[in-house]
Amino acid sequence: MDKSVEVNEHAVRETKPAATAAPTAAPTAAATEAARGFIGVDRAKSIALGHAGVSASSVAFSKAKLDDDDGRGVYEIEFYVGNTEYDYEIDAHSGAILEASADND
Repeated sequence: MDKSVEVNEHAVRETKPAATAAPTAAPTAAATEAARGFIGVDRAKSIALGHAGVSASSVAFSKAKLDDDDGRGVYEIEFYVGNTEYDYEIDAHSGAILEASADND
């Protein structure tokens, strides 16, 4: 059912202020990494843990970050299991382990 409205030329029209755009949130690191085709830091951690043969509940992460290694995205992952320090460099695109080491303190 269509309704038509008569407007009197002397009527006061109520106007609303123009809506302002809501501020947009900055993209999360994970969203930015995914947009660049990276595997993400959580996947890199999982790869390192799998290679080391340990579970996430048994480790203490001391580093897990995306780094630029001569123009190549690389995740640097470092964690401890007891007195053993594990260091990994994982390719951010493929998930390939580029470097891995384990040292007893």
